[in-house]
Amino acid sequence: MSRAEKRKALIISLFNKQDGKCYLCARQMTLELDLEHTATIDHVIPRSRFQEKGFYESYKNKKAACWRCNHWKGNRTAEEFLDTSMDEFFIVGRKAKVDG
Repeated sequence: MSRAEKRKALIISLFNKQDGKCYLCARQMTLELDLEHTATIDHVIPRSRFQEKGFYESYKNKKAACWRCNHWKGNRTAEEFLDTSMDEFFIVGRKAKVDG
């Protein structure tokens, strides 16, 4: 299985585990190329917070997030992102539970 195939399989697995909802904003995602709502792989604790490979690459540190949330989350943790003003992020709706 190629790297791209493994990545796609992981996205599908996370997407299905989360019932197709972004773990950050709880909006419905898509597996189709739709930019804002496309499911992506997010590192709950960002790669930039780790000095060496290990936990950040583990399945436990990965969740499906819509492209928009993943892009705006940047190198913050999910908790830090959810603690920011959601008005600042232009999201209407509830904050999603970090633990998924």
